[in-house]
Amino acid sequence: MTTTALVTQRAFYIGNSLSGILFGVQLILCIESIHYLKQRPGGLTAFYIAFSLVLVFLNAVQLAANTLYGQFMWIEHGPNTPGGPFAYFENNTTWWVNTLGTAASLAGDIASQALLLFRCYIIMDSNIWSICIPILMFATSSTLGVVSTVESALPKHFIISDSVGRFGVPWISISVSFNVVVTAIISSRLMYIQHRLRNASLVTLNRRYSAVVAIMVESALPLAVSGVLFAIFYGKNSPSAIAFGNVWGSLVGVSPQLIILRLSKGITWTNGASGTGPEIEFARGAEIDVGLDEFQKENKATTDRLRIYEPAALAAMASAALTIQRAFYVGNALSGILLGIQVVFCFESVYYLKRRPSRMTVFYIWFSLALLFLNAVQVATNTLYGQYVWIEQGPSTPGGPMAYFEENTTWWVNTFGTSSSLAADVLSQALLLFRCHIIMGSNYRITLFPALMFFASTILGILSTVESALPSQFLLGDVVAKFGVPWISISVSFNVLVTAIISSRLMVAHRQLKRFTMATQRQRYAGVTALLVESALPLAISGILFAIFYGKNSPAAIAFGNTWGAMVGISPQLIILRLSQGIAWSGSTTTTGTGPTMHFAGRDLTQPIGVELGNFQSEETNKSFAPA
Repeated sequence: MTTTALVTQRAFYIGNSLSGILFGVQLILCIESIHYLKQRPGGLTAFYIAFSLVLVFLNAVQLAANTLYGQFMWIEHGPNTPGGPFAYFENNTTWWVNTLGTAASLAGDIASQALLLFRCYIIMDSNIWSICIPILMFATSSTLGVVSTVESALPKHFIISDSVGRFGVPWISISVSFNVVVTAIISSRLMYIQHRLRNASLVTLNRRYSAVVAIMVESALPLAVSGVLFAIFYGKNSPSAIAFGNVWGSLVGVSPQLIILRLSKGITWTNGASGTGPEIEFARGAEIDVGLDEFQKENKATTDRLRIYEPAALAAMASAALTIQRAFYVGNALSGILLGIQVVFCFESVYYLKRRPSRMTVFYIWFSLALLFLNAVQVATNTLYGQYVWIEQGPSTPGGPMAYFEENTTWWVNTFGTSSSLAADVLSQALLLFRCHIIMGSNYRITLFPALMFFASTILGILSTVESALPSQFLLGDVVAKFGVPWISISVSFNVLVTAIISSRLMVAHRQLKRFTMATQRQRYAGVTALLVESALPLAISGILFAIFYGKNSPAAIAFGNTWGAMVGISPQLIILRLSQGIAWSGSTTTTGTGPTMHFAGRDLTQPIGVELGNFQSEETNKSFAPA
């Protein structure tokens, strides 16, 4: 394999992996934006919601197209193509799926630039003269982008070839230059405002509207930086441009979504007073809308045996090998997206925890970072193994990628990834057990059996991980399965049992809360969302699916296992996020004469604040409430 072929495939593979993580980030930002926009209805609410959904759809199309192309190149057709996967890559760049992905990327770029242009107009106090040059650059970039996309769809045209580059290079250059110019204009304006606010001693407003985070988000600085790197490598006709292009294409969706999220929270600039709070006027009548909302925020022996099998048996094994590779590839793609989602939840939790200091704050912060690190290690090791299977070593191994996959499952990188997954599972189960203990009123008799299951699951998980690291052992092999199946079964059973206990408790609380609290308060503490998060229901469901396929020794267990491993990080992180926002059950329970009481988290995560249901007295009924 030539150096160019190797570098190109590496760039495409790494670019796809990073795009998956960034798409997960964008997806959560979009959902949060819509949530806040619905709480702050206005003339542009419907527009921003539709805009957010369109951006997510376009990035989803781009990611799906690139992921599917990679699957066809490395698994479905590339290995059987004369010249290998790279020959398939070059010969099929004009496939309609690729053209659709490129068109979606272009549409996302145009939408992103249009929003940046509009925001620049607002921040510059509706001064049309200050954005004349960006308008011309926007129109030119859009035109060249359309021409370049059409050119790249013609037969025998490669994305970094000279024929495509004659339009592509000017398009990328002007598009990136537009981002840089708009970034410079907005940044300079916000730094000027920062200076004015500092002189006026308006520290809070300065931090909210013109601090470093505000400047980075409003000016779309990450998009400009990634675009500059992409333009440099694309102009040099370097294969690395593919990776930087994928990242840039993802940030085309993330950067404007961050702006919309700030808009939805009422902490960004408006072009006029909205009546939601005090206003401050600056040069030329620019106004800041100060929103008052403070709420919120993933073997060679086999090769030798193939030679003596009959054609029918050989075809069956080839089909199984194909299924295993598909499952591993799809599982890696989903894990990347889920890791991006976990990243957002983790940093939001840390942000809120720092604003609600308590003796448990440091613990929850480090717990969140540890979970994120462990899941990142798991995703990184699986991604690296896939790169070696399909790009680095697999194609040159006798028997192909599948032979390399089976021979190297005990590679230390895989063992490291499996150990990280086990550690994350243990941490996740420990938090769920603790939350179950809290929600059940610190009743040790109820949590005794789940605690025994937790210890049994941990021990079997360690034995299974050690066994899978021994030479000549395969993930789906019988030897590993003798520990793996009981481990997965008990681990998933633990999740299901704890989910059932917590769910039943919250459903009882929801029914009893109807008599004493408002609907909003009832939904916040014992509604559907609370039930889904506190009981870790998504983790239980994904675990059941994984256990079923793993018990059947099915290759599909690899994909479901990757998804379950990612949910092991997301589910407890969601619980911590609710704790950090003060809308989860607290760690303090008391006992009254009528039975156990329920406390909800308040400003101190370990002290009851707000609703104390055990001692709740209704003025009308004068009855004490104690949940069953």
